[in-house]
Amino acid sequence: MAEKDILEKVLMAHSDVFADCGNALVYSGRKRLKAEDVFPAPTESFYRRKGKVHSQFEDVSAYLIKNGEIKLQFLIGNETALEGRQVLRKASYQGGAYRGHALH
Repeated sequence: MAEKDILEKVLMAHSDVFADCGNALVYSGRKRLKAEDVFPAPTESFYRRKGKVHSQFEDVSAYLIKNGEIKLQFLIGNETALEGRQVLRKASYQGGAYRGHALH
């Protein structure tokens, strides 16, 4: 299965491909994302739970940048099956990483 993910990662690393896919999948075909506003973002984030530092990987991550500011971060994970509360779990990891930066 990992070999199949490589093509997705390579293609989605191109801002124009990412924008086209985002427009099709997230925005129902409306042209909301522009390639010039999409930039690569880290695919690994860190969070602390019960005093231990853990990491979380995403297959693809991109920032939407407008007027020099990050407005949104897209996180794409290639999953073989739907997991309950997956969206909430991912959001809590990213929120924890954000809180960690804000505290330091």
